[in-house]
Parts: sequence; structure tokens; C-alpha cells
Amino acid sequence: MDVPPGFGSRAEGRRMETHEIRYFLAVVRELNFTRAAAACGISQPALTRAIQKLEAELGGALLLRRPGHVELTQLGRKLLPLLGQVELGLAEIRKQAEKVVGHQGSRLRLGVMCTTSPTVIVDLLSILRQQYPNLDVSITDAKASAVVDLLIDDQIDVGVTAQPTYPDSVASHPLLSEDFVVALSAMHPLAHSNVITLSEVAQASYLERLGCEFDDYLDVAVGDTVPDFNTAFSSEREDWIQALILAGQGVAIVPEGMGCLSGIIKRPLVEPSIQRTISLLTLRGRPLSEAGQTFVRAASARKWSNNPKSTYA
Repeated sequence: MDVPPGFGSRAEGRRMETHEIRYFLAVVRELNFTRAAAACGISQPALTRAIQKLEAELGGALLLRRPGHVELTQLGRKLLPLLGQVELGLAEIRKQAEKVVGHQGSRLRLGVMCTTSPTVIVDLLSILRQQYPNLDVSITDAKASAVVDLLIDDQIDVGVTAQPTYPDSVASHPLLSEDFVVALSAMHPLAHSNVITLSEVAQASYLERLGCEFDDYLDVAVGDTVPDFNTAFSSEREDWIQALILAGQGVAIVPEGMGCLSGIIKRPLVEPSIQRTISLLTLRGRPLSEAGQTFVRAASARKWSNNPKSTYA
């Protein structure tokens, strides 16, 4: 490298900067100033000036430019392991700092589809709070498709939802698959059937659960042949739908694991049978806090089931 003015004696009144060490190590890895500058996200002249300042601080040249490549000087070879340890030490300092901050006041933003019972999420959050007692958790309740939009728009960190497909930018981690079934009163005429077809549901008085993702899966399953449902009532509230079922006002399609009021029975839905998969969602390329990573690990490790007493409302 060209020798800056005053080179050869240790620069007075200045300290080496951590970014100078990082740039030097990048040149050693790439053995090329242009590639090292690109890897560090700076211009080549800026990288060259930073390394010259580092050399001035250390009192000697660290690198020699040769045609087509870069070589370490004797001083560079001697100091390379020590400077490498400095970089590792700084990385560990940042890691430990993030861990302490995470324990003291980190935040986790969850988006949960509205057809998921709070019970499971509360169980997972209980585990999380044991490790992060000061964790600030916000929970956004939304329709299944809206959870995906919230994640992409950076309004949540982790989503729990069920959709047939996801954008390429979304990473999905399947947790549980279950069938959609028909919920009806034990006194309903269809209650005598062991299974109920989709066409039978369409012809009966249909109670449409507006918050459910069933329609998304139905479109994938039958395409343009979606039957014309004889919709009697529509509501986003599950308590209204179940009260109407008990009153004999119609039938509804619900997830198999959904807990229902006494007097409501379930029958398998066939021709076709339709299944949903509940998944944990994160956004590719967006780093998660340590608390967020812990939540994902706990959810993935959990033994999920469709027991209506433990999984769904």
C-alpha cells in the first residue's frame, strides 16, 4: 500500500477504530481490495484510507499490494490472529448485550388467526415469560389471510395462521393438520348420517362463519365448482353460530378440533374432504429477537393435537 504522510511512527492522539479492523480482515479474506470494499458495503477509497489509518496507529504496513493479489507483511501476519480475536470478541459483546436487553425489555409482536384458541398461545407465552420476565408481548387477532399481510407489512414478528399457500417471502413451519367437519344439532335430520357431503351442506340451511379460512381451502379443493350454499345466517362470532346450531337453524363447517357447546355434534365432511394446516410464520431475511426465536422453538417443539379441550375454542 502507499505510505501515508508521517507513516512509520505510531499515530499520536488517536485510537484504532473497530471498523478499521473489520475492513482489514475483509481484505485478508478476499485478498482483493475491490471485493473487500463490496463485502463491507463501502467504496474502495474509503476502505483504503481506513486501513492506512490502522497501519499508522500500529506503526507499520500490514498489507502489500502485488499485481493481481494482496499479501500480508510480517507485521500483518503477526497481528492477524490478534485482530481476528478482537473481531470475535466484539461479536460476542454484541451477542451478550442483545441477550441482556432481550431479558430486560424486548418486545414480541404476535399475529394469531381468530379461529385459534387463546389456550395454546397462553401456554407458550407462559414458557417464554419464564425466560424473559419483562417481555412485552402484543397479540393481534385477525382473519387467517390478514395475518400474512400483517407479517409482510412488519406489523407482527411471528404469525400463527392457516392458508393453502404463502408468498415466497414467508417461511411457514407446519404445526398441526386437521379436517374440516360439519357441526350440527343432534336433532338435525343430517345427524343420522355417518358422513355428510359438501352438496348436502350446501342444500341445508348454512351458517357461514365469516372469520374462518374454510373458503380459502374450499376454492383450492373444488376450483370453479364451488356449490351455491343456501346461506341462512352469517356471523364473525362463534357464539352466535353455535347458538344458531343449537336452535336448529342450520349447519356450519368448523375445524375438527374446535370445541363446541353441549348438544352440538360433528360429522366428517366428504366429497370432498378438506383439511387445513396451522403454521407458524416468519418473514425470510428479517432477523428475529432472541425472544422471538425462543417462541418459534417452543411452538415447533410442542406436541400439538386437535383435542378441543386443549387446542381450539
